[in-house]
Amino acid sequence: MAFEPVTPQVPTSIGAIRVTIDEGTEDAVGYTVQVCDANGKTIKHVSGDLVPHLSAEEITAVQTFMAAQRVKAQALVPSA
Repeated sequence: MAFEPVTPQVPTSIGAIRVTIDEGTEDAVGYTVQVCDANGKTIKHVSGDLVPHLSAEEITAVQTFMAAQRVKAQALVPSA
């Protein structure tokens, strides 16, 4: 046989959960969730819009938080 048979690896534990939140607009706040196994390989990857799951106040809080993070990130970039 030229090739070894591929045996699927079944994850036995979750190593990390990574969440990314987009800056968003007035109508949408995007998110991505990546679930990884103990070896760092992605088990599941989902994304969508947080707006249906948040109140107006929570959306504003997320947008304010993300705007503050942008200001902090911009401070790391050397000005020309």
